[in-house]
Amino acid sequence: MIEHRTHRRGSEALEFALTLPFLLVILGGIIDFGWFATHQSGVYAAASYGARAGSRTPQDLNPVATATLSAKRDLADSHLANATVHAAMITLPTGEQAIEVEVEAPYSGIWGFIPFPIDYQGHAVRRMDEQPES
Repeated sequence: MIEHRTHRRGSEALEFALTLPFLLVILGGIIDFGWFATHQSGVYAAASYGARAGSRTPQDLNPVATATLSAKRDLADSHLANATVHAAMITLPTGEQAIEVEVEAPYSGIWGFIPFPIDYQGHAVRRMDEQPES
């Protein structure tokens, strides 16, 4: 009876040793995907924040520069300080002026479980707010 228990403990340890690598790979993939999703969300938020700041800036105060600086400031607190930000004034099909902000940052995973090279990308377009007549 005692020999049977010892044998059972050994088989449990073996089963654990065989399944542990698979569990660690799954856990690593979940953590890496969470890292990716968090940074992707930050890139979208920075583009949106830059477009919002630029759209509220009067034309004579350079809304493109305001949008670019606002997006970069929003990215400064995250691990995406090496992101590139492009902002431009565009004309919508309705004839209204809008500001467009694009943010791109290289992917930097924790363990590299996302197997292909990708970049974080965010894009936002916002119509220019009407400025009061002075």
